[in-house]
Amino acid sequence: MQLFEKLKGYIEEFKYPLFKDSALPHRYFKKLYEELDGLMFYAMLRHFKPKRVIEIGSGHSTKLACDAICKNKNNGNITCIEPYHSSILEQLPITLIKKRVEECPLQLFDQLEKNDLLFIDSSHVIKPYGDVLYEYLNILPRLKPGVMVHIHDIFLPYDYPKEWIEKERRPYTKQWFLAALLHNNKDWNILFSCFYFFKTYQDLIQKSLAPFNLHSHASSLPSSFWIEKK
Repeated sequence: MQLFEKLKGYIEEFKYPLFKDSALPHRYFKKLYEELDGLMFYAMLRHFKPKRVIEIGSGHSTKLACDAICKNKNNGNITCIEPYHSSILEQLPITLIKKRVEECPLQLFDQLEKNDLLFIDSSHVIKPYGDVLYEYLNILPRLKPGVMVHIHDIFLPYDYPKEWIEKERRPYTKQWFLAALLHNNKDWNILFSCFYFFKTYQDLIQKSLAPFNLHSHASSLPSSFWIEKK
């Protein structure tokens, strides 16, 4: 709640369209505009003003990050690790690494300092030699104190939505690994859980975020989870 109060001013500046020269075309902006994850992502970047952002998995979020970093006016830079071709990313003012994250040297992540951001939205399944294991067992432990980490499709302290598992058959497993990693782990602070906030503070959301017409159906539930290295 305390963090949300600090972010409210930045959420209020998140208007549609954001900027006339925005890197985010209107057709993409409209989707993010209606989601709590997008509001919080923009507000967190505006509040903490990271000088370095590394994205593992890029797309709509990258456009939003570019706009927030531009608004910060602190010469921040964005590095995107994205192995799949994207003509959109090639048009943005970013450093693009066309590799799988597990092919990237760990030293790449040593550049992140206090208030910088590691954004993770890669695959969702724990498997041998996969990206999730590489991220959680190799990258996260070596991050410096004060580095923030965003992980998408995390519903902690709740489980995955039943519709995702029973109807859509999504084989997601990564949030249980994250829960085990964080349990009694004094190396991490939990900054914000979008789904917990969505479930717990509906009255506040209706009052403070009513103009944004936030989605609430199963396919677009807020699921951004923010942690900070101590």
